[in-house]
Amino acid sequence: MFFKTNGLNKDWGGFSLKDISLEMEEGQYFVILGPCGAGKTLLLNAIAGLYRPDSGSIFMQNQEITFLPPEKRNIGYLFQKDTLFTHLSVKENIYYGLKYHRPDKKYLDTVFQLLDIGDLLSRRDTVNLSGGEARKVVLARSLAVRPRLLLLDEPLSFLDPLSQEKTMQGLKSLNKEIGLSIIHVTHDVQEIKGIARDVAILFDGAIAQSGAVEKVLSEPLGFLKEKFWGKNHV
Repeated sequence: MFFKTNGLNKDWGGFSLKDISLEMEEGQYFVILGPCGAGKTLLLNAIAGLYRPDSGSIFMQNQEITFLPPEKRNIGYLFQKDTLFTHLSVKENIYYGLKYHRPDKKYLDTVFQLLDIGDLLSRRDTVNLSGGEARKVVLARSLAVRPRLLLLDEPLSFLDPLSQEKTMQGLKSLNKEIGLSIIHVTHDVQEIKGIARDVAILFDGAIAQSGAVEKVLSEPLGFLKEKFWGKNHV
């Protein structure tokens, strides 16, 4: 198993993650779906090492990483409201995390091609980038260090429909063409259709249901159908 959490618990300001156990294979595109306030970002922060869990464990490639600092985990993280450095060029933003690493030019060229941002690399600043362009540049920055796992916190939020479609196509291409392992969290049921094989539904800090996307979406548990998707969900 490439990645798993085992009985993860974390109290945070009156809210708790409760006994979170997940598993995913290498190269998998895995989705965590849940309404606002379900604990999705807190879970990603724990996986990334920004918060230490109160109990439970995290493993990646058969190595326990529960107590490793973030910089030792080789996990990329696209924050929900991640921003670019406006005083740097597009290329300087992307290469920002490579100060102490040798760039893998072939790999980066592939990333640029899959994200379709080659024409942005000559931009001397990021001020006039569209929302979709900026999002893809931030994504390229997260990928520049060649992470083993990429965490996406609502990656399509705040984007117009066309930018959402282009960004989603880039993410799917990264997963398929270079085998990037991805955990994508979202509150949007429609967003996950066609992008992932498996989904876990996070509700009130706990995994309420998990399994194949088609089965979970077609047969949601009763209380999820009413509270999450609405009574008229089909």
